[in-house]
Amino acid sequence: MDSSTREKTADKHQIYVQNAIRMSILFLITAIITTGFYIYLAIQMKAWQLYVALIFLAMFIGGASLSTLLSRRHQHERGIKILIGSGLIMLFATPLLLADLGLAVGIMAVMATVLIASQTLPEEEATRLTLISIVVGILIIIIDMFGPQYRLSVPVLQAFLPAISGLLFLILLVLFVRQFQRYSVRTKLLATTVVITALALLLATAIVLGTAVQALTDATGENLHTLAETQSLALGELLARQTNLIQALSFNETIQEVAIAQNNKYSGHPDIIRLTLELLNEEWQNASYTGSFIQSRINNDASNVMLAFRNEFRGHVEIFATDEFGAVVASTNKT
Repeated sequence: MDSSTREKTADKHQIYVQNAIRMSILFLITAIITTGFYIYLAIQMKAWQLYVALIFLAMFIGGASLSTLLSRRHQHERGIKILIGSGLIMLFATPLLLADLGLAVGIMAVMATVLIASQTLPEEEATRLTLISIVVGILIIIIDMFGPQYRLSVPVLQAFLPAISGLLFLILLVLFVRQFQRYSVRTKLLATTVVITALALLLATAIVLGTAVQALTDATGENLHTLAETQSLALGELLARQTNLIQALSFNETIQEVAIAQNNKYSGHPDIIRLTLELLNEEWQNASYTGSFIQSRINNDASNVMLAFRNEFRGHVEIFATDEFGAVVASTNKT
């Protein structure tokens, strides 16, 4: 090997080391942010699935930290394998715990592996890890489609994970494009094929999801409209029945006699009557339940009729009758 070849090899090795350090730190920061969000959700929802997911995130943080340390010591190949391995394990566990995240997680598993391995590892190692990630990604999607029933569905994660994955992918893609000229034809073809395929899948998924969401929204709106009409008709019928019952009760002779007797007690100027009503209202509000004033309203012939009515028709919680000025003459209980 001549000096020129050795220099190129050394330069390439140094680039791989620098890339490995950048990748490890980038994924470490991403994992810490994601962990903070998971901790918040776990505290709010108190779901065991989120606590188990936090264990896998902690494992990945450990892997990313170890990868950073090894890369700084020029053991980047070992460090990157730990980073990718711990990441694939964490992503593989996700659809076993959380539902409706498989497609985004599966695509991220493949894309991240390709973009990391192609910038940090020799071609043979990068190809091997890419094939492994493709298998893992397919399994993730299958598990998400036919996974166990105990999985937790967290709608906010369905927005958070694709968002942070998309941001991470853009950063990795920028790093990849900046060094595109340095890669071999084989690496360029492999990475480009995977990236284009993943982007096509993401676009197709976005279109399908958009159509599905719109269809679901329309169906939900129609169902809610039908339900509202049905419930409003039922409520109207219920109110009509209850109103008819109360109207029938108002024709009871005992209740009418008590109301008429109270009406006959009023005399004098309207201002005097209004003052009397205000005093009665204040007394009603402040009187003891066992006091004579309250008992005279809830324990008379009219109130007994209304109590019997309430016991017969349980939908009426409280019934009271007033005189022509609005003062209570009988009641089933104190308001």
